[in-house]
Amino acid sequence: YKYQKYIKIGEQDWLPDYPNVWSIDGNGTMPLNKKQDNDPNCGYVPEPIYDWENMNITTDYYCLDCGDNGIKLCGTTSVDTTFSINCNSSSTLTSGETSQYSNMTYAEIGSCVTKIGGLAFRNKYGLYGVSLPNTITEIGYGAFAGSNALFDCVLPDSVTTIEGHAFSGCTSLNNIVIWNNVSSIGASAFYDCDSLISINIPSGLTSISDFCFYSCGALSEIKIPSGITYIGESAFRGCFGLVSVEIPSGVTLINWSAFNDCSGLTGITIKATTPPTLGTMAFNNTNNCPIYVPSASVNAYKTASGWSDYASRITAIIS
Repeated sequence: YKYQKYIKIGEQDWLPDYPNVWSIDGNGTMPLNKKQDNDPNCGYVPEPIYDWENMNITTDYYCLDCGDNGIKLCGTTSVDTTFSINCNSSSTLTSGETSQYSNMTYAEIGSCVTKIGGLAFRNKYGLYGVSLPNTITEIGYGAFAGSNALFDCVLPDSVTTIEGHAFSGCTSLNNIVIWNNVSSIGASAFYDCDSLISINIPSGLTSISDFCFYSCGALSEIKIPSGITYIGESAFRGCFGLVSVEIPSGVTLINWSAFNDCSGLTGITIKATTPPTLGTMAFNNTNNCPIYVPSASVNAYKTASGWSDYASRITAIIS
Protein backbone atom coordinates (compact mmCIF):
# COMPACT_ATOMS: atom_id res chain seq x y z
CA TYR A 1 0.00 0.00 0.00
CA LYS A 2 0.99 3.61 -0.53
CA TYR A 3 -0.07 6.74 1.31
CA GLN A 4 -0.40 10.27 -0.02
CA LYS A 5 -0.32 13.08 2.50
CA TYR A 6 -2.88 15.85 1.86
CA ILE A 7 -2.93 19.33 3.37
CA LYS A 8 -5.76 21.78 3.99
CA ILE A 9 -5.14 25.42 4.78
CA GLY A 10 -8.06 27.66 5.65
CA GLU A 11 -11.13 27.15 3.45
CA GLN A 12 -9.28 25.72 0.44
CA ASP A 13 -9.82 22.19 -0.82
CA TRP A 14 -7.67 19.33 0.33
CA LEU A 15 -4.48 19.36 -1.77
CA PRO A 16 -1.78 16.68 -2.13
CA ASP A 17 1.46 17.53 -0.39
CA TYR A 18 4.41 16.34 -2.47
CA PRO A 19 6.63 14.39 -2.50
CA ASN A 20 5.39 12.64 0.62
CA VAL A 21 4.28 9.24 -0.66
CA TRP A 22 4.73 6.63 2.08
CA SER A 23 3.91 3.04 2.89
CA ILE A 24 0.87 2.53 5.10
CA ASP A 25 -0.32 -0.39 7.13
CA GLY A 26 -2.67 -2.94 5.57
CA ASN A 27 -5.64 -1.54 7.51
CA GLY A 28 -5.14 1.89 5.98
CA THR A 29 -3.65 3.63 9.00
CA MET A 30 -0.67 5.92 8.80
CA PRO A 31 2.44 4.79 10.71
CA LEU A 32 2.83 7.20 13.61
CA ASN A 33 6.52 7.75 13.00
CA LYS A 34 5.67 9.46 9.69
CA LYS A 35 3.39 12.01 11.30
CA GLN A 36 5.16 15.31 11.81
CA ASP A 37 4.67 17.15 15.09
CA ASN A 38 3.55 20.77 15.06
CA ASP A 39 2.00 20.33 11.61
CA PRO A 40 -1.40 22.07 11.84
CA ASN A 41 -4.13 20.97 9.40
CA CYS A 42 -1.80 18.27 8.16
CA GLY A 43 -4.59 16.33 6.51
CA TYR A 44 -4.60 13.02 8.36
CA VAL A 45 -8.34 13.27 9.13
CA PRO A 46 -11.06 13.36 7.99
CA GLU A 47 -11.43 11.59 4.64
CA PRO A 48 -10.63 11.96 1.83
CA ILE A 49 -7.07 12.40 2.95
CA TYR A 50 -5.31 9.41 1.51
CA ASP A 51 -5.29 7.60 -1.79
CA TRP A 52 -3.93 4.08 -1.70
CA GLU A 53 -4.27 0.90 -3.71
CA ASN A 54 -2.98 -2.63 -4.01
CA MET A 55 -0.13 -3.08 -6.43
CA ASN A 56 2.55 -5.52 -7.42
CA ILE A 57 5.57 -3.31 -7.10
CA THR A 58 7.71 -5.55 -9.29
CA THR A 59 5.42 -5.33 -12.32
CA ASP A 60 3.18 -2.31 -11.90
CA TYR A 61 3.80 1.39 -11.69
CA TYR A 62 1.99 3.61 -9.26
CA CYS A 63 0.74 7.17 -9.34
CA LEU A 64 -1.88 9.15 -7.50
CA ASP A 65 -5.02 10.71 -8.93
CA CYS A 66 -4.77 14.30 -7.84
CA GLY A 67 -7.43 15.96 -9.98
CA ASP A 68 -6.45 19.41 -11.17
CA ASN A 69 -3.03 18.90 -9.62
CA GLY A 70 -2.46 15.89 -11.85
CA ILE A 71 0.68 13.84 -11.81
CA LYS A 72 3.38 15.00 -14.16
CA LEU A 73 5.44 11.85 -14.08
CA CYS A 74 5.09 8.48 -12.44
CA GLY A 75 6.64 5.09 -12.89
CA THR A 76 9.04 2.48 -11.63
CA THR A 77 12.77 2.37 -11.09
CA SER A 78 15.09 -0.59 -11.28
CA VAL A 79 15.24 -0.81 -7.50
CA ASP A 80 11.47 -1.36 -7.30
CA THR A 81 10.66 2.04 -5.86
CA THR A 82 7.98 4.40 -7.08
CA PHE A 83 8.18 8.05 -7.95
CA SER A 84 5.79 10.86 -8.72
CA ILE A 85 6.16 14.53 -9.55
CA ASN A 86 3.33 17.02 -9.21
CA CYS A 87 2.47 19.18 -12.19
CA ASN A 88 2.59 22.44 -10.26
CA SER A 89 2.45 25.39 -12.68
CA SER A 90 4.74 24.15 -15.44
CA SER A 91 3.59 22.27 -18.54
CA THR A 92 7.15 21.28 -19.53
CA LEU A 93 8.75 18.20 -18.01
CA THR A 94 12.34 19.26 -17.32
CA SER A 95 15.59 17.40 -16.89
CA GLY A 96 15.83 18.75 -13.37
CA GLU A 97 12.62 16.98 -12.41
CA THR A 98 13.81 13.62 -13.72
CA SER A 99 17.52 13.76 -12.89
CA GLN A 100 17.11 12.17 -9.46
CA TYR A 101 15.51 9.11 -11.07
CA SER A 102 18.54 7.94 -13.03
CA ASN A 103 17.48 4.28 -12.65
CA MET A 104 13.92 4.63 -13.94
CA THR A 105 12.74 1.76 -16.13
CA TYR A 106 9.26 2.86 -17.17
CA ALA A 107 7.65 6.29 -17.14
CA GLU A 108 4.12 7.53 -17.69
CA ILE A 109 3.63 11.23 -18.34
CA GLY A 110 0.55 13.02 -17.01
CA SER A 111 -1.90 14.99 -19.13
CA CYS A 112 -0.77 18.28 -17.62
CA VAL A 113 2.42 18.05 -19.72
CA THR A 114 2.53 19.70 -23.16
CA LYS A 115 6.27 19.45 -23.82
CA ILE A 116 8.98 16.94 -22.99
CA GLY A 117 11.74 19.42 -22.23
CA GLY A 118 15.30 19.40 -23.44
CA LEU A 119 17.35 16.45 -22.11
CA ALA A 120 14.44 15.40 -19.87
CA PHE A 121 15.21 11.69 -20.25
CA ARG A 122 18.78 11.96 -21.44
CA ASN A 123 20.98 8.95 -20.64
CA LYS A 124 18.27 7.07 -18.72
CA TYR A 125 20.05 3.81 -19.49
CA GLY A 126 17.41 1.57 -17.91
CA LEU A 127 14.37 3.28 -19.46
CA TYR A 128 12.72 0.70 -21.70
CA GLY A 129 9.26 2.24 -22.14
CA VAL A 130 7.39 5.53 -21.90
CA SER A 131 3.72 6.46 -22.17
CA LEU A 132 2.93 9.91 -23.55
CA PRO A 133 -0.47 11.66 -23.27
CA ASN A 134 -2.32 13.31 -26.13
CA THR A 135 -1.54 16.75 -24.73
CA ILE A 136 2.11 16.81 -25.78
CA THR A 137 2.96 18.97 -28.78
CA GLU A 138 6.77 19.05 -28.58
CA ILE A 139 9.58 16.59 -27.96
CA GLY A 140 12.50 18.78 -26.86
CA TYR A 141 16.15 18.85 -27.82
CA GLY A 142 17.87 15.62 -26.77
CA ALA A 143 14.78 14.62 -24.78
CA PHE A 144 15.56 10.88 -24.92
CA ALA A 145 19.15 11.05 -26.20
CA GLY A 146 21.34 8.20 -25.06
CA SER A 147 18.52 6.22 -23.43
CA ASN A 148 19.83 3.07 -25.01
CA ALA A 149 17.27 0.65 -23.53
CA LEU A 150 14.23 2.43 -24.98
CA PHE A 151 12.87 0.04 -27.59
CA ASP A 152 9.37 1.19 -28.47
CA CYS A 153 7.72 4.60 -28.56
CA VAL A 154 4.38 5.80 -29.90
CA LEU A 155 4.16 9.57 -30.17
CA PRO A 156 0.62 10.92 -29.72
CA ASP A 157 -0.93 12.60 -32.76
CA SER A 158 -0.82 15.91 -30.89
CA VAL A 159 2.95 16.15 -31.45
CA THR A 160 3.94 18.70 -34.10
CA THR A 161 7.64 19.21 -33.34
CA ILE A 162 10.53 16.85 -32.69
CA GLU A 163 13.65 18.85 -31.90
CA GLY A 164 17.25 17.98 -32.72
CA HIS A 165 18.88 14.89 -31.16
CA ALA A 166 15.53 13.98 -29.57
CA PHE A 167 16.17 10.24 -29.88
CA SER A 168 19.84 10.17 -30.88
CA GLY A 169 21.75 7.25 -29.43
CA CYS A 170 18.58 5.27 -28.61
CA THR A 171 20.31 2.17 -29.89
CA SER A 172 17.54 -0.27 -28.88
CA LEU A 173 14.73 1.72 -30.51
CA ASN A 174 13.27 -0.52 -33.20
CA ASN A 175 9.87 1.05 -33.67
CA ILE A 176 8.54 4.57 -33.42
CA VAL A 177 5.18 5.85 -34.64
CA ILE A 178 5.19 9.43 -35.93
CA TRP A 179 1.88 10.85 -37.10
CA ASN A 180 1.43 13.19 -40.04
CA ASN A 181 0.77 16.18 -37.76
CA VAL A 182 4.53 16.46 -37.22
CA SER A 183 5.79 19.35 -39.34
CA SER A 184 9.33 19.68 -38.01
CA ILE A 185 12.03 17.13 -37.16
CA GLY A 186 15.36 18.61 -36.06
CA ALA A 187 18.90 17.71 -37.04
CA SER A 188 20.23 14.35 -35.80
CA ALA A 189 16.84 13.51 -34.29
CA PHE A 190 17.39 9.75 -34.85
CA TYR A 191 21.17 9.77 -35.12
CA ASP A 192 22.66 6.33 -34.39
CA CYS A 193 19.34 4.59 -33.76
CA ASP A 194 20.94 1.49 -35.21
CA SER A 195 18.09 -0.90 -34.31
CA LEU A 196 15.40 1.17 -36.03
CA ILE A 197 13.79 -1.12 -38.61
CA SER A 198 11.27 1.23 -40.20
CA ILE A 199 9.92 4.72 -39.78
CA ASN A 200 7.07 6.66 -41.28
CA ILE A 201 8.28 10.07 -42.44
CA PRO A 202 5.32 12.47 -41.91
CA SER A 203 3.64 13.83 -45.02
CA GLY A 204 3.64 17.33 -43.52
CA LEU A 205 7.44 17.63 -43.65
CA THR A 206 9.12 19.72 -46.32
CA SER A 207 12.68 18.74 -45.43
CA ILE A 208 14.63 15.84 -43.97
CA SER A 209 17.09 17.48 -41.64
CA ASP A 210 20.86 17.06 -41.57
CA PHE A 211 22.06 13.78 -40.00
CA CYS A 212 18.43 12.92 -39.22
CA PHE A 213 18.80 9.15 -39.75
CA TYR A 214 22.58 8.93 -39.78
CA SER A 215 23.84 5.42 -38.93
CA CYS A 216 20.40 3.81 -38.70
CA GLY A 217 21.89 0.59 -40.02
CA ALA A 218 18.82 -1.61 -39.54
CA LEU A 219 16.53 0.74 -41.47
CA SER A 220 15.40 -1.36 -44.42
CA GLU A 221 12.62 0.72 -45.90
CA ILE A 222 11.74 4.39 -46.19
CA LYS A 223 9.09 6.31 -48.05
CA ILE A 224 9.99 9.93 -48.69
CA PRO A 225 6.78 12.03 -48.88
CA SER A 226 5.97 14.04 -51.99
CA GLY A 227 6.19 17.36 -50.12
CA ILE A 228 9.92 16.99 -49.37
CA THR A 229 12.14 19.53 -51.14
CA TYR A 230 15.40 19.11 -49.19
CA ILE A 231 17.33 16.03 -48.11
CA GLY A 232 19.96 17.09 -45.60
CA GLU A 233 23.65 16.48 -45.10
CA SER A 234 24.30 12.82 -44.23
CA ALA A 235 20.56 12.44 -43.67
CA PHE A 236 20.67 8.69 -44.43
CA ARG A 237 24.41 8.10 -44.32
CA GLY A 238 25.35 4.66 -43.03
CA CYS A 239 21.86 3.21 -43.51
CA PHE A 240 23.37 0.09 -45.03
CA GLY A 241 20.14 -1.88 -44.58
CA LEU A 242 18.29 0.20 -47.18
CA VAL A 243 17.53 -1.80 -50.31
CA SER A 244 15.91 0.87 -52.46
CA VAL A 245 14.93 4.51 -52.24
CA GLU A 246 12.61 6.72 -54.26
CA ILE A 247 13.17 10.47 -54.21
CA PRO A 248 10.05 12.47 -55.18
CA SER A 249 9.87 15.04 -57.93
CA GLY A 250 9.70 18.04 -55.60
CA VAL A 251 13.21 17.54 -54.18
CA THR A 252 15.50 20.37 -55.31
CA LEU A 253 18.56 19.73 -53.11
CA ILE A 254 20.22 16.49 -52.03
CA ASN A 255 23.04 17.60 -49.77
CA TRP A 256 26.49 16.11 -49.31
CA SER A 257 26.79 12.49 -48.21
CA ALA A 258 22.99 12.23 -48.00
CA PHE A 259 23.08 8.51 -48.90
CA ASN A 260 26.80 7.84 -48.51
CA ASP A 261 27.64 4.37 -47.20
CA CYS A 262 24.19 2.96 -47.96
CA SER A 263 25.96 -0.14 -49.20
CA GLY A 264 22.86 -2.35 -49.42
CA LEU A 265 21.09 -0.29 -52.07
CA THR A 266 20.06 -2.07 -55.26
CA GLY A 267 18.45 0.94 -56.89
CA ILE A 268 17.85 4.69 -56.48
CA THR A 269 14.92 6.33 -58.26
CA ILE A 270 14.82 10.11 -58.82
CA LYS A 271 11.44 11.45 -60.03
CA ALA A 272 12.49 15.07 -60.74
CA THR A 273 12.74 15.97 -64.44
CA THR A 274 15.24 18.74 -63.63
CA PRO A 275 18.28 17.36 -61.79
CA PRO A 276 18.24 18.50 -58.15
CA THR A 277 21.33 20.27 -56.82
CA LEU A 278 23.61 17.49 -55.61
CA GLY A 279 26.17 17.70 -52.82
CA THR A 280 29.50 15.90 -52.95
CA MET A 281 29.57 12.17 -52.16
CA ALA A 282 25.77 12.07 -51.98
CA PHE A 283 25.68 8.56 -53.48
CA ASN A 284 29.17 7.28 -52.74
CA ASN A 285 29.57 3.71 -51.49
CA THR A 286 26.08 2.71 -52.62
CA ASN A 287 26.98 -0.62 -54.19
CA ASN A 288 27.31 0.98 -57.67
CA CYS A 289 23.56 0.49 -57.98
CA PRO A 290 21.59 2.00 -60.87
CA ILE A 291 20.26 5.54 -60.51
CA TYR A 292 16.93 5.70 -62.32
CA VAL A 293 15.74 9.09 -63.67
CA PRO A 294 12.98 10.16 -66.10
CA SER A 295 13.88 8.94 -69.58
CA ALA A 296 13.72 12.42 -71.12
CA SER A 297 16.21 13.69 -68.53
CA VAL A 298 18.94 11.04 -68.71
CA ASN A 299 21.40 13.24 -70.61
CA ALA A 300 20.65 16.25 -68.40
CA TYR A 301 21.49 14.22 -65.31
CA LYS A 302 24.67 12.76 -66.80
CA THR A 303 26.08 16.21 -67.52
CA ALA A 304 24.76 18.12 -64.47
CA SER A 305 27.18 19.30 -61.81
CA GLY A 306 27.73 16.59 -59.23
CA TRP A 307 25.60 14.09 -61.13
CA SER A 308 28.29 13.60 -63.74
CA ASP A 309 30.29 11.70 -61.10
CA TYR A 310 27.63 8.98 -61.35
CA ALA A 311 27.10 9.18 -65.12
CA SER A 312 27.83 5.50 -65.73
CA ARG A 313 25.09 4.52 -63.28
CA ILE A 314 22.36 6.86 -64.56
CA THR A 315 19.67 5.16 -66.62
CA ALA A 316 16.03 5.64 -67.53
CA ILE A 317 13.25 4.71 -65.12
CA ILE A 318 11.85 1.33 -66.03
CA SER A 319 8.13 1.80 -66.55
